[in-house]
Amino acid sequence: MSLGKNDKHLRCCFVTNSLMNILWKTSTSWKLLVLRPYSKTLVSNKFLLLSPNKLYSCTLLQCLSVIASLETTSWRIDRFYDWLKAGNVYMPKVKLGYNADGLRGLVATEDIHCEEIFLKVPRERSLQVTELEECTLSDFIDPDLWLLETWYVKLALKLWKEKCLGDCSSWKPYIDILPSELNTGLVYWSDEDLAQLQYRPLIEEVERNKLYRKASYMRIVESIRFKLQDEDKNMFFWALDMVQSRAFGIPEDGKKIYALLPIMDMLNHRRNSQTHLLYDSTRNEYVMKTYSKLFQSKDIYISYGPLDNDHLLHFYGFVEKNNVYDNIQVKDLLQWLYLTYGNEWLSQPSHLLEEKLCVLTTHHVYESGKPFRIYYDRYEKEIDIVLRTLVASETDWKQIKENFALGLYDKAVSLENQLSVWQVVIDGCKQLLKDMKTSIEEDENILENMEPLPTKLRLAVQFRMEKKNILLATISRLEHFQKISKKTGRIITVWIPPTLKRITLQKYDI
Repeated sequence: MSLGKNDKHLRCCFVTNSLMNILWKTSTSWKLLVLRPYSKTLVSNKFLLLSPNKLYSCTLLQCLSVIASLETTSWRIDRFYDWLKAGNVYMPKVKLGYNADGLRGLVATEDIHCEEIFLKVPRERSLQVTELEECTLSDFIDPDLWLLETWYVKLALKLWKEKCLGDCSSWKPYIDILPSELNTGLVYWSDEDLAQLQYRPLIEEVERNKLYRKASYMRIVESIRFKLQDEDKNMFFWALDMVQSRAFGIPEDGKKIYALLPIMDMLNHRRNSQTHLLYDSTRNEYVMKTYSKLFQSKDIYISYGPLDNDHLLHFYGFVEKNNVYDNIQVKDLLQWLYLTYGNEWLSQPSHLLEEKLCVLTTHHVYESGKPFRIYYDRYEKEIDIVLRTLVASETDWKQIKENFALGLYDKAVSLENQLSVWQVVIDGCKQLLKDMKTSIEEDENILENMEPLPTKLRLAVQFRMEKKNILLATISRLEHFQKISKKTGRIITVWIPPTLKRITLQKYDI
């Protein structure tokens, strides 16, 4: 018996409604639409699946595959909730959800009032370690090796062991809810991808981390005390990724505890969040308390701490725009001096230069290779101290030595000296911009017009734009200081807080 047009339409509506019902049960963040509802065969019908951050056009079979995956995830979430409840985790007003960027996090199911504790995790429901903790995994790892490892390797070993235990682990419901892989960190970027960052300090840090991870893996796998399958060996990196991206550092009784706190570690980062993690020693539990009202259906955030974009991108896979903690690392101020003065500054008597460097190193202001940091609205005072000393005339040097003797390291000496210091920093920042290959306008064009834009390239461009904004703001601020100081004949550092308006590179002819 053949189906008439209306019968086909009814059958398609039935299937569509059934799929939508499943989606509604498994994930309120996914939506389903139907294209070509009168196709001759239902299997060839086209559906639109709208995820939190992507749009998929798929056939019925593809749609069923996605929904099957969602149902599995839903089942795991239900089992995770049951596990939390059995462990006396308190969470009456929150649930797992997805934000506008498609990231999983916590959502408020009701309004949460200011100073309300909305999450409680008993200590027994945490997986934790201390720096000096004795080995409790002697059946799994050599205790002597354990003592030599960092806290995050130790905690990763605990998580790795539970992962290897599979169904026998009491932590399985928690482990099943964790990402199956975490390939957003910079250790998974190729050399070509890393080069797009245009920032050598972070590239070098990632290279060191890659070597450390590889060495740790080789050292630990060789000492494991029972037979591992190949897939279990690879889980070491998974465990390390989970720990480095999710663990909390908690002061407790004069020492620091590092812990994985189920459900709490699902909170995403926002720099100005007023949600804080506390330890209730009387109840022996970790609590999450908010100091601002949180509204129903809104995402809940926590601050991961005063982290620059290097750290956020390296370990968490995102960049924070206008991050007040972001900075530029400068390792060779002597090279900056050479940019401005060439060999001129080296022409001062050798004994004088040696004396200056000796004073700086004696007072721990300058060490060869020690990085200095430049932020959007300031830079570390040690930059001024070092440059002020090295460019000082003999007259200024006498005053600087007196200031050092009195502990007044940061005191300016003369207008001419300070103008020279600012010029060195300006020239150094311009050179860093020149070394970064692309202009900020070119970066903006990439973000706005390149389609499709690979995720890694998007992150790299966002990252390097933030660095360039720091350099441009520093140039603008110091040129302003130079201008008004020359006009008044004295050192002036009055500055209206810099706006986030971008300054074009053409203005500085670089």
